[in-house]
Amino acid sequence: MTTVETKIKVFERMILEKDLFDARKKLGVAISQNESAVAEAKKTCLHQREEYLKQIKEKAMADQVKIVLKAKEEAKQQILRKKQELLEKMNGQVIQKMEAFADTDAYADYFLQRFEMAMAEFQEKADLLIGVRTKDLNLIKEKSSVVVDETIIGGFYLIQSKKVKYDYTLNREVESVRDELGLAIHALLQPIGGEASRE
Repeated sequence: MTTVETKIKVFERMILEKDLFDARKKLGVAISQNESAVAEAKKTCLHQREEYLKQIKEKAMADQVKIVLKAKEEAKQQILRKKQELLEKMNGQVIQKMEAFADTDAYADYFLQRFEMAMAEFQEKADLLIGVRTKDLNLIKEKSSVVVDETIIGGFYLIQSKKVKYDYTLNREVESVRDELGLAIHALLQPIGGEASRE
């Protein structure tokens, strides 16, 4: 027979099981809510992390672009300096060769041929002024006015009616060669500079 005590124990057990069931249910709901809150917090943290990394990457890319642009500009400037140095060096060599040529017998022949060709184009020679260096005075046989100009390397120039100057000097030849050298040096070093400016 079941006694009252047994019934009380069974009833207590039922109440305990119900309380335990309710507690587990509440615990499950709390855990579920907690997991949901944790997942939401993780999602928020990941989003903030992604935004932060994105900002850092954008700043790094901007800094990298600035560095690359600065390096390209420095490379361009260096190429321009090298072009100028090379042009000056080669032009100096041309001037030296012209000066050496101006002191040879071949130069005297060159001078006379150029002078005769130039004078043949002028019918009225009385209004011509001839500019030469001192060393070339003995090569002039014309009865025109002659002026000594030590700024020229060699050759001569003609001034007609005190207005028009015809330049047959070696200085003009040097300038012409300098222009050609400049174009050649530019073309030679252009692929290097072109690559830097294309990127």
